[in-house]
Parts: sequence; structure tokens; C-alpha cells
Amino acid sequence: MVGRYLKGVQFDKVYSSPLNRAKRTAEIALKEMNGRLTKDDIILLDELKEIRLPWQGMFKSDILSQYPEYETYHNSPAELEVDGFTPVHDLRDRTEAAWREILSSDFDRCLVIAHNQTNRALLGEATGLPVSRHHSFSQNNCCFNLIESHDGNLRLLWSNVSHEGVYVPTERPPKDGIRLEMRCVAGLETIVKIDGEEYNFQDGSSSELLDRVQTSSSGHVVLIGNSLSDLCAEVMQMPSLKLGDGGVASILLSRDDPSFCPQLEVFCASTDAMKLVERPTGMQSPAFL
Repeated sequence: MVGRYLKGVQFDKVYSSPLNRAKRTAEIALKEMNGRLTKDDIILLDELKEIRLPWQGMFKSDILSQYPEYETYHNSPAELEVDGFTPVHDLRDRTEAAWREILSSDFDRCLVIAHNQTNRALLGEATGLPVSRHHSFSQNNCCFNLIESHDGNLRLLWSNVSHEGVYVPTERPPKDGIRLEMRCVAGLETIVKIDGEEYNFQDGSSSELLDRVQTSSSGHVVLIGNSLSDLCAEVMQMPSLKLGDGGVASILLSRDDPSFCPQLEVFCASTDAMKLVERPTGMQSPAFL
């Protein structure tokens, strides 16, 4: 699946976690891509290993009964500490080191294959989010993220894009929350659709919009129009996030849980961003899973 989607894309470097599930994915992907790189070219980085949590592999019912720290992990990840060890801080330290290693090498396109929580930390590092926002990115199995690097500056172009493209799971309502879907269309006055009713959104503040969004009974709100970039960045509390023409963002919000940080469920910066795998050389674009 991964290799077929990336077939025809030429990578200069491939990095992978040494854990077998990631390493095996990298090997299969390279074989299906049938490019110039083979499994012998995979660079294994210990820094890309998955987060170390004491309850990994356990049933949730057992975790809840044995580890009260589990709630801390979900509500305040930066404060999680188990026997003096801080797993999320350790993961961010490792992914910071991984970025330094990757970006110090010479390439035009680089493929990085890691794990769910590792990807979240990589994305957090790339977008400048604090450790407390560790859960701000959704990451599905075999999803794609694309980050562009230019003169050491990183820009998020895709997040949680599937092999089928930009897919917003609108048929799955968010649990006790709201899905805010933004579609940027140049030249179109912004329209807000809440439970099938349309509202014009021109000069209102984002706080006024979010207050209105909270009234949604279905939990699914759609914004279509131009000039959504600032609003998207403000809602996500992520100044570096840029939503251009043809861009799509799906953001999960809580109705009444103040500890819940906005979560970027799906993101594609623009229609041009989808074509970046065919972009001419000259700009580093590390893409990772």
C-alpha cells in the first residue's frame, strides 16, 4: 500500500525506526516502489523508536486499574512521570535529535518511517508546539505527512493523509466533540454550515465563530471560502500553519473539556501541496509516515 502510493517518487535517503514493524514496512515499501534505493540503503535511527510507556501491550481495562498515570498521559502529557521517567519528554528529546540527524544530511527527498507517537513528536518539533500539545496531531496507520525544509525552516504541507488522498471521516462523528472542517476556495466569501444551515462569516472574530460552532447538534461544522489560513492557525493555536487555495483542514474540538487541545485530524496546505512529490529538485522535502 505505502510503496504503491509512492511508486515513481525518487528518494535520496530512507530513515526508519529499528523496531521490526517500522523496518519491515520500509523494506516492503522500497521493494514495491522499485526505485534506486533498496532495503540495504535504510538508515536505522534509535531516536525514531516508539514512545516507552509501561502499559504498552496491555488491555485498556487493566491499564486503567493499574496505572492512574494513564489519565495524565491523555490530559496532560507533559506532566506524565512513571518511576522518575518522563516518557513524552524523552520522546521529544529523541525526535529533536532525529531531526538534527536527518536535516544535516544531503538530500532532495527523504522518506522517514516511524510510529504513531513518534510521528506526533516529529510533527510537534517541526511546528514548534510545546510538549503539552503532544496529542495535537491525529496519526492513522500508514498515513503520510509531508514537511518541506528550506534554509532550515520547516513547513507542514500534509498531515495524516491516507493513500487514498485527503480523506475527512465525516461519517464518524467526533465523540462528545466537534469536527471543524475547513475548505479554502479562492474568491469565495466564507460560508459557515452548521447542521445544514448557512451563515456568512466576514468580520466576526474566531471566538464568536467558535461560540456559534458549539451550538452544533451534529458535531460537524463546515467552513468554505477564502482567507481561512489565519483562522485555521488561530483555532489550532499554531502560527506556522498555513492553509492556501484548495487546502483542507479537519480539526477536532471539545465542547466542554478545557484540558482537550485542538487536534489536527487531517491537513493539506493547498492543491499544489499534493503535487509536491513531483516537484523539481532544489528544496529539501522530507516526507515521513
